[in-house]
Amino acid sequence: MPYLTLDQVDVKGKRVLVRSDLDSPFDKAAKQIMDNERLSEAAKTLRELSQKGARVVSFGHQARPGKGSFTRMRRHAELLSDYIGKPVTYIDSIHDTRATQAIKGMKDGEILLLENVRFSSEETLELEIDKYPTTHMVKDLQPLFDIFVQDSFTTAHRAHTSMIGFQRIPNVAGRRFALEVEGIGKAAKHAERPYVMILGGAKIFDYFSLMDKVLAEGSVDSILVGGLFVDLCLVAKGYDLGKKMEFLKETDSLAQKRLLDVVPQVKEYLEKYPKVFVMPEDIAIEVDGKRQEIGIDQLPTEHMIYDIGSRTAAKYAQVIAAAKTIYLKGPVGMYENPEFALGSKIVIEAIASSAGYSLIGGGDSVTVAKMFAPLDKFSHVGLAGGATLKMLAGKKLIALDMLEKSYVASKLQLENP
Repeated sequence: MPYLTLDQVDVKGKRVLVRSDLDSPFDKAAKQIMDNERLSEAAKTLRELSQKGARVVSFGHQARPGKGSFTRMRRHAELLSDYIGKPVTYIDSIHDTRATQAIKGMKDGEILLLENVRFSSEETLELEIDKYPTTHMVKDLQPLFDIFVQDSFTTAHRAHTSMIGFQRIPNVAGRRFALEVEGIGKAAKHAERPYVMILGGAKIFDYFSLMDKVLAEGSVDSILVGGLFVDLCLVAKGYDLGKKMEFLKETDSLAQKRLLDVVPQVKEYLEKYPKVFVMPEDIAIEVDGKRQEIGIDQLPTEHMIYDIGSRTAAKYAQVIAAAKTIYLKGPVGMYENPEFALGSKIVIEAIASSAGYSLIGGGDSVTVAKMFAPLDKFSHVGLAGGATLKMLAGKKLIALDMLEKSYVASKLQLENP
Protein backbone atom coordinates (compact mmCIF):
# COMPACT_ATOMS: atom_id res chain seq x y z
CA MET A 1 0.00 0.00 0.00
CA PRO A 2 1.17 3.57 -0.62
CA TYR A 3 2.04 6.20 1.97
CA LEU A 4 2.78 9.90 1.78
CA THR A 5 6.36 11.17 1.48
CA LEU A 6 7.93 14.61 1.79
CA ASP A 7 7.65 15.00 -1.99
CA GLN A 8 3.87 15.16 -1.66
CA VAL A 9 3.49 17.83 1.00
CA ASP A 10 3.94 21.61 1.17
CA VAL A 11 5.52 22.40 4.53
CA LYS A 12 6.27 26.12 4.18
CA GLY A 13 5.08 27.99 7.25
CA LYS A 14 3.72 24.82 8.83
CA ARG A 15 4.62 23.29 12.15
CA VAL A 16 6.02 19.80 11.55
CA LEU A 17 6.63 17.21 14.29
CA VAL A 18 9.30 14.66 13.35
CA ARG A 19 9.79 11.35 15.14
CA SER A 20 13.53 11.01 14.53
CA ASP A 21 15.84 8.03 14.99
CA LEU A 22 18.33 9.43 17.51
CA ASP A 23 19.32 6.46 19.72
CA SER A 24 23.12 6.61 19.75
CA PRO A 25 26.11 4.59 20.99
CA PHE A 26 27.41 5.77 24.35
CA ASP A 27 30.97 6.47 25.45
CA LYS A 28 31.07 5.29 29.08
CA ALA A 29 34.39 7.00 29.80
CA ALA A 30 33.27 10.39 28.45
CA LYS A 31 29.72 9.82 29.73
CA GLN A 32 28.16 11.10 26.54
CA ILE A 33 26.78 9.81 23.25
CA MET A 34 29.06 9.33 20.25
CA ASP A 35 28.65 10.67 16.75
CA ASN A 36 27.04 8.09 14.45
CA GLU A 37 25.16 7.44 11.20
CA ARG A 38 21.73 7.69 12.81
CA LEU A 39 22.26 11.34 13.67
CA SER A 40 23.69 12.20 10.25
CA GLU A 41 20.72 10.49 8.58
CA ALA A 42 18.16 12.10 10.91
CA ALA A 43 19.67 15.48 10.08
CA LYS A 44 18.83 15.08 6.37
CA THR A 45 15.07 15.12 6.94
CA LEU A 46 15.31 17.95 9.49
CA ARG A 47 17.51 20.06 7.19
CA GLU A 48 15.20 19.57 4.22
CA LEU A 49 12.13 20.59 6.18
CA SER A 50 13.92 23.65 7.56
CA GLN A 51 15.14 24.69 4.12
CA LYS A 52 11.57 24.41 2.82
CA GLY A 53 10.40 26.87 5.47
CA ALA A 54 8.81 24.53 8.00
CA ARG A 55 8.89 25.09 11.74
CA VAL A 56 10.54 21.82 12.69
CA VAL A 57 10.27 20.02 16.01
CA SER A 58 12.13 16.74 16.43
CA PHE A 59 11.83 14.19 19.20
CA GLY A 60 13.14 10.70 19.78
CA HIS A 61 14.65 8.41 22.38
CA GLN A 62 18.05 7.55 23.83
CA ALA A 63 18.31 4.07 25.37
CA ARG A 64 15.79 2.99 28.01
CA PRO A 65 15.33 3.59 31.75
CA GLY A 66 17.91 1.73 33.81
CA LYS A 67 20.64 1.86 31.18
CA GLY A 68 23.80 3.90 31.71
CA SER A 69 23.25 5.42 28.27
CA PHE A 70 19.75 6.68 29.22
CA THR A 71 20.49 10.41 28.93
CA ARG A 72 19.04 13.77 28.05
CA MET A 73 19.18 15.05 24.46
CA ARG A 74 21.41 18.13 24.76
CA ARG A 75 24.39 16.43 23.08
CA HIS A 76 22.12 15.14 20.31
CA ALA A 77 21.06 18.72 19.58
CA GLU A 78 24.70 19.82 19.36
CA LEU A 79 25.62 17.07 16.91
CA LEU A 80 22.49 17.63 14.82
CA SER A 81 23.35 21.34 14.65
CA ASP A 82 26.75 20.42 13.20
CA TYR A 83 25.22 18.18 10.54
CA ILE A 84 22.41 20.56 9.59
CA GLY A 85 24.58 23.67 9.59
CA LYS A 86 22.25 25.74 11.75
CA PRO A 87 21.25 25.78 15.44
CA VAL A 88 19.02 23.06 16.81
CA THR A 89 17.54 24.42 20.02
CA TYR A 90 17.27 21.87 22.83
CA ILE A 91 14.22 22.01 25.11
CA ASP A 92 14.55 19.89 28.25
CA SER A 93 10.87 19.01 28.20
CA ILE A 94 8.53 16.90 26.09
CA HIS A 95 5.09 18.44 26.41
CA ASP A 96 4.87 20.74 29.41
CA THR A 97 4.45 24.53 29.20
CA ARG A 98 8.13 25.13 28.41
CA ALA A 99 7.87 22.92 25.35
CA THR A 100 4.50 24.13 24.12
CA GLN A 101 5.42 27.83 24.52
CA ALA A 102 8.68 27.32 22.65
CA ILE A 103 6.81 25.56 19.82
CA LYS A 104 4.22 28.33 19.59
CA GLY A 105 6.96 30.98 19.33
CA MET A 106 8.85 29.36 16.45
CA LYS A 107 9.63 31.09 13.14
CA ASP A 108 9.85 29.50 9.70
CA GLY A 109 13.02 27.41 9.28
CA GLU A 110 13.74 27.06 12.99
CA ILE A 111 14.44 23.63 14.55
CA LEU A 112 13.76 22.45 18.10
CA LEU A 113 14.68 19.16 19.74
CA LEU A 114 12.51 18.00 22.62
CA GLU A 115 13.59 15.83 25.55
CA ASN A 116 14.10 12.05 25.43
CA VAL A 117 10.57 10.68 24.94
CA ARG A 118 11.34 7.71 27.17
CA PHE A 119 11.54 10.14 30.10
CA SER A 120 7.74 10.02 29.82
CA SER A 121 6.01 7.02 31.38
CA GLU A 122 3.41 7.31 28.60
CA GLU A 123 5.87 6.42 25.85
CA THR A 124 5.79 2.67 26.42
CA LEU A 125 2.19 2.26 27.57
CA GLU A 126 0.43 -0.79 26.13
CA LEU A 127 -2.88 0.49 24.78
CA GLU A 128 -5.42 -0.22 22.07
CA ILE A 129 -4.34 1.56 18.88
CA ASP A 130 -7.12 4.14 19.06
CA LYS A 131 -6.27 5.02 22.68
CA TYR A 132 -2.78 6.43 22.05
CA PRO A 133 -4.20 9.83 20.97
CA THR A 134 -5.76 10.15 24.45
CA THR A 135 -2.38 10.30 26.22
CA HIS A 136 -1.24 13.63 27.67
CA MET A 137 1.77 13.65 25.34
CA VAL A 138 -0.39 13.52 22.24
CA LYS A 139 -3.19 15.76 23.55
CA ASP A 140 -0.66 18.47 24.47
CA LEU A 141 1.42 18.31 21.28
CA GLN A 142 -0.88 17.26 18.43
CA PRO A 143 -2.98 20.49 18.31
CA LEU A 144 0.21 22.50 17.78
CA PHE A 145 1.18 20.73 14.55
CA ASP A 146 0.03 20.52 10.95
CA ILE A 147 1.98 17.40 9.93
CA PHE A 148 3.61 14.39 11.64
CA VAL A 149 6.70 12.96 9.92
CA GLN A 150 7.68 9.39 10.75
CA ASP A 151 11.45 9.02 10.33
CA SER A 152 12.38 6.36 12.90
CA PHE A 153 12.44 3.05 11.06
CA THR A 154 14.57 1.53 13.82
CA THR A 155 11.52 1.53 16.11
CA ALA A 156 8.94 0.91 13.38
CA HIS A 157 7.96 -2.38 15.03
CA ARG A 158 7.26 -0.79 18.42
CA ALA A 159 3.77 0.37 19.47
CA HIS A 160 5.00 3.41 21.37
CA THR A 161 3.11 6.64 21.89
CA SER A 162 5.54 8.84 19.97
CA MET A 163 5.47 6.37 17.06
CA ILE A 164 1.74 5.85 16.52
CA GLY A 165 -0.10 8.34 18.72
CA PHE A 166 -0.38 11.29 16.31
CA GLN A 167 -3.22 9.84 14.28
CA ARG A 168 -5.36 12.96 13.78
CA ILE A 169 -2.97 14.99 11.65
CA PRO A 170 -1.47 13.95 8.29
CA ASN A 171 1.23 11.28 8.68
CA VAL A 172 4.16 11.38 6.25
CA ALA A 173 7.29 9.23 5.85
CA GLY A 174 10.63 10.96 6.38
CA ARG A 175 13.58 10.46 4.03
CA ARG A 176 15.38 7.80 6.07
CA PHE A 177 12.19 5.87 6.82
CA ALA A 178 11.23 5.73 3.15
CA LEU A 179 14.78 4.76 2.15
CA GLU A 180 14.76 1.84 4.59
CA VAL A 181 11.38 0.57 3.41
CA GLU A 182 12.52 0.71 -0.22
CA GLY A 183 15.96 -0.81 0.44
CA ILE A 184 14.73 -3.69 2.57
CA GLY A 185 11.71 -4.22 0.33
CA LYS A 186 13.98 -5.17 -2.58
CA ALA A 187 15.24 -8.13 -0.56
CA ALA A 188 11.93 -8.90 1.14
CA LYS A 189 9.65 -8.86 -1.88
CA HIS A 190 11.73 -8.65 -5.05
CA ALA A 191 14.86 -10.67 -4.35
CA GLU A 192 16.67 -11.98 -7.42
CA ARG A 193 18.00 -15.51 -7.15
CA PRO A 194 20.32 -16.94 -6.00
CA TYR A 195 19.52 -15.33 -2.63
CA VAL A 196 22.21 -15.77 0.03
CA MET A 197 21.82 -14.94 3.72
CA ILE A 198 24.76 -14.69 6.10
CA LEU A 199 23.44 -15.22 9.63
CA GLY A 200 26.01 -14.38 12.27
CA GLY A 201 26.50 -12.27 15.38
CA ALA A 202 25.50 -13.08 18.93
CA LYS A 203 21.75 -12.36 18.81
CA ILE A 204 20.82 -15.69 17.30
CA PHE A 205 17.26 -15.73 18.69
CA ASP A 206 16.43 -12.73 16.51
CA TYR A 207 16.50 -14.58 13.22
CA PHE A 208 14.55 -17.77 13.85
CA SER A 209 11.28 -16.27 12.58
CA LEU A 210 13.10 -15.20 9.42
CA MET A 211 14.45 -18.72 8.88
CA ASP A 212 11.00 -20.20 9.47
CA LYS A 213 9.60 -18.03 6.68
CA VAL A 214 12.30 -18.31 4.01
CA LEU A 215 12.89 -22.03 4.51
CA ALA A 216 9.18 -22.86 4.34
CA GLU A 217 8.74 -20.71 1.22
CA GLY A 218 11.93 -21.89 -0.43
CA SER A 219 12.78 -18.23 -1.00
CA VAL A 220 16.46 -18.48 0.04
CA ASP A 221 19.10 -20.51 -1.75
CA SER A 222 21.93 -20.55 0.78
CA ILE A 223 22.33 -19.68 4.46
CA LEU A 224 25.96 -19.16 5.44
CA VAL A 225 26.46 -19.94 9.10
CA GLY A 226 28.42 -17.46 11.25
CA GLY A 227 28.82 -16.14 14.79
CA LEU A 228 27.19 -18.12 17.59
CA PHE A 229 25.06 -19.88 15.00
CA VAL A 230 28.19 -21.82 14.00
CA ASP A 231 28.40 -23.31 17.49
CA LEU A 232 24.73 -24.25 17.58
CA CYS A 233 24.82 -25.83 14.13
CA LEU A 234 27.88 -27.90 15.03
CA VAL A 235 26.25 -29.10 18.26
CA ALA A 236 23.10 -29.92 16.30
CA LYS A 237 25.27 -32.00 13.97
CA GLY A 238 26.53 -33.98 16.95
CA TYR A 239 29.89 -32.29 17.58
CA ASP A 240 31.20 -31.76 21.09
CA LEU A 241 32.80 -28.30 21.06
CA GLY A 242 34.71 -28.76 24.28
CA LYS A 243 35.24 -25.58 26.30
CA LYS A 244 32.61 -23.60 24.35
CA MET A 245 29.89 -25.98 25.57
CA GLU A 246 29.92 -24.32 28.99
CA PHE A 247 29.19 -20.94 27.40
CA LEU A 248 26.29 -22.39 25.41
CA LYS A 249 24.68 -23.61 28.63
CA GLU A 250 24.33 -20.03 29.85
CA THR A 251 21.06 -18.07 29.61
CA ASP A 252 20.84 -15.30 27.03
CA SER A 253 20.07 -12.10 28.96
CA LEU A 254 17.70 -10.69 26.32
CA ALA A 255 15.87 -13.81 25.22
CA GLN A 256 15.92 -15.40 28.69
CA LYS A 257 16.67 -18.76 27.09
CA ARG A 258 19.70 -21.02 27.12
CA LEU A 259 21.49 -21.12 23.81
CA LEU A 260 21.46 -24.91 23.92
CA ASP A 261 17.66 -24.89 24.21
CA VAL A 262 17.31 -24.12 20.50
CA VAL A 263 19.58 -26.96 19.34
CA PRO A 264 16.61 -29.27 18.57
CA GLN A 265 15.09 -26.60 16.32
CA VAL A 266 18.44 -26.05 14.58
CA LYS A 267 18.82 -29.80 14.11
CA GLU A 268 15.39 -29.92 12.46
CA TYR A 269 16.41 -27.12 10.07
CA LEU A 270 19.64 -28.89 9.11
CA GLU A 271 17.94 -32.24 8.54
CA LYS A 272 15.03 -30.79 6.56
CA TYR A 273 17.02 -28.31 4.45
CA PRO A 274 20.54 -29.79 4.14
CA LYS A 275 21.23 -28.14 0.78
CA VAL A 276 20.42 -24.65 2.06
CA PHE A 277 22.78 -24.48 5.02
CA VAL A 278 26.46 -24.03 4.18
CA MET A 279 28.39 -25.37 7.14
CA PRO A 280 31.92 -24.51 8.32
CA GLU A 281 34.80 -26.84 7.48
CA ASP A 282 37.24 -25.26 9.91
CA ILE A 283 37.16 -22.85 12.84
CA ALA A 284 39.53 -20.46 14.61
CA ILE A 285 40.35 -20.95 18.28
CA GLU A 286 42.31 -18.85 20.75
CA VAL A 287 45.57 -20.39 21.95
CA ASP A 288 47.68 -18.20 24.21
CA GLY A 289 45.96 -15.10 22.83
CA LYS A 290 46.66 -16.04 19.21
CA ARG A 291 44.57 -17.39 16.35
CA GLN A 292 44.92 -21.05 15.52
CA GLU A 293 42.77 -22.86 12.96
CA ILE A 294 41.55 -26.44 13.27
CA GLY A 295 39.23 -28.59 11.19
CA ILE A 296 35.86 -29.45 12.69
CA ASP A 297 37.01 -33.08 12.68
CA GLN A 298 39.52 -32.06 15.39
CA LEU A 299 36.77 -31.14 17.85
CA PRO A 300 36.37 -31.07 20.82
CA THR A 301 38.87 -28.40 21.83
CA GLU A 302 39.92 -27.03 25.20
CA HIS A 303 40.09 -23.56 23.64
CA MET A 304 37.35 -21.02 22.85
CA ILE A 305 36.01 -20.77 19.30
CA TYR A 306 35.92 -17.17 18.02
CA ASP A 307 35.77 -17.27 14.20
CA ILE A 308 35.22 -19.38 11.13
CA GLY A 309 38.41 -20.73 9.56
CA SER A 310 40.03 -19.42 6.38
CA ARG A 311 38.91 -22.44 4.29
CA THR A 312 35.33 -21.82 5.37
CA ALA A 313 35.61 -18.08 4.66
CA ALA A 314 36.94 -18.80 1.16
CA LYS A 315 34.04 -21.21 0.54
CA TYR A 316 31.55 -18.57 1.73
CA ALA A 317 33.16 -15.99 -0.58
CA GLN A 318 32.55 -18.27 -3.57
CA VAL A 319 28.86 -18.64 -2.69
CA ILE A 320 28.53 -14.87 -2.27
CA ALA A 321 30.21 -14.21 -5.63
CA ALA A 322 27.47 -16.19 -7.41
CA ALA A 323 24.59 -14.50 -5.56
CA LYS A 324 22.15 -11.97 -7.02
CA THR A 325 20.80 -10.93 -3.58
CA ILE A 326 22.80 -10.92 -0.32
CA TYR A 327 21.68 -10.20 3.23
CA LEU A 328 24.21 -9.82 6.06
CA LYS A 329 22.95 -10.24 9.62
CA GLY A 330 25.88 -9.92 11.98
CA PRO A 331 29.62 -10.66 11.79
CA VAL A 332 30.78 -14.25 11.29
CA GLY A 333 33.39 -14.00 14.05
CA MET A 334 34.63 -11.88 16.94
CA TYR A 335 35.80 -9.09 14.65
CA GLU A 336 36.60 -6.70 17.54
CA ASN A 337 39.76 -8.75 18.14
CA PRO A 338 42.14 -8.49 15.14
CA GLU A 339 43.13 -12.12 15.66
CA PHE A 340 39.57 -13.20 14.86
CA ALA A 341 38.52 -10.65 12.24
CA LEU A 342 39.73 -12.66 9.23
CA GLY A 343 36.46 -14.48 8.57
CA SER A 344 34.45 -11.26 8.65
CA LYS A 345 37.03 -9.49 6.50
CA ILE A 346 36.86 -12.12 3.75
CA VAL A 347 33.05 -12.22 3.83
CA ILE A 348 32.66 -8.42 3.78
CA GLU A 349 35.14 -8.02 0.94
CA ALA A 350 33.24 -10.65 -1.05
CA ILE A 351 29.93 -8.83 -0.51
CA ALA A 352 31.51 -5.49 -1.47
CA SER A 353 32.88 -7.02 -4.69
CA SER A 354 29.59 -8.65 -5.64
CA ALA A 355 27.50 -7.37 -8.54
CA GLY A 356 24.36 -8.52 -6.71
CA TYR A 357 22.01 -6.51 -4.49
CA SER A 358 23.51 -6.34 -0.99
CA LEU A 359 21.62 -5.50 2.20
CA ILE A 360 23.57 -4.80 5.39
CA GLY A 361 21.22 -5.32 8.32
CA GLY A 362 21.97 -2.65 10.91
CA GLY A 363 23.81 -2.72 14.24
CA ASP A 364 27.04 -4.72 14.31
CA SER A 365 26.54 -5.60 10.64
CA VAL A 366 27.16 -1.97 9.72
CA THR A 367 30.08 -1.67 12.14
CA VAL A 368 31.89 -4.68 10.70
CA ALA A 369 31.02 -3.76 7.11
CA LYS A 370 32.64 -0.34 7.32
CA MET A 371 35.75 -1.85 8.94
CA PHE A 372 36.58 -3.71 5.76
CA ALA A 373 34.93 -1.82 2.87
CA PRO A 374 33.54 1.62 2.01
CA LEU A 375 29.82 1.67 2.76
CA ASP A 376 29.02 2.89 -0.74
CA LYS A 377 30.07 -0.55 -2.00
CA PHE A 378 26.83 -1.99 -0.60
CA SER A 379 23.38 -1.51 -2.15
CA HIS A 380 21.59 -0.65 1.09
CA VAL A 381 23.11 -0.13 4.52
CA GLY A 382 20.33 -0.35 7.06
CA LEU A 383 20.38 1.34 10.46
CA ALA A 384 17.77 -0.94 12.01
CA GLY A 385 18.54 -4.51 13.02
CA GLY A 386 15.28 -5.67 14.60
CA ALA A 387 12.90 -3.85 12.26
CA THR A 388 14.85 -5.11 9.23
CA LEU A 389 14.54 -8.71 10.41
CA LYS A 390 10.82 -8.33 11.03
CA MET A 391 10.21 -6.85 7.60
CA LEU A 392 12.21 -9.62 5.92
CA ALA A 393 10.27 -12.18 7.96
CA GLY A 394 6.98 -10.73 6.73
CA LYS A 395 5.97 -9.40 10.14
CA LYS A 396 3.85 -6.26 10.46
CA LEU A 397 5.71 -3.05 11.28
CA ILE A 398 3.12 -1.04 13.16
CA ALA A 399 4.52 2.38 12.20
CA LEU A 400 4.57 1.46 8.51
CA ASP A 401 1.09 -0.01 8.85
CA MET A 402 -0.07 3.28 10.39
CA LEU A 403 1.42 5.31 7.50
CA GLU A 404 -0.28 3.09 4.94
CA LYS A 405 -3.67 3.05 6.70
CA SER A 406 -3.64 6.83 7.09
CA TYR A 407 -2.70 7.47 3.44
CA VAL A 408 -6.17 8.38 2.16
CA ALA A 409 -7.17 10.39 5.24
CA SER A 410 -3.82 12.22 5.33
CA LYS A 411 -4.05 13.05 1.65
CA LEU A 412 -7.55 14.47 2.07
CA GLN A 413 -6.47 16.52 5.10
CA LEU A 414 -3.62 18.07 3.15
CA GLU A 415 -5.80 18.78 0.12
CA ASN A 416 -8.59 20.28 2.25
CA PRO A 417 -6.93 22.01 5.21
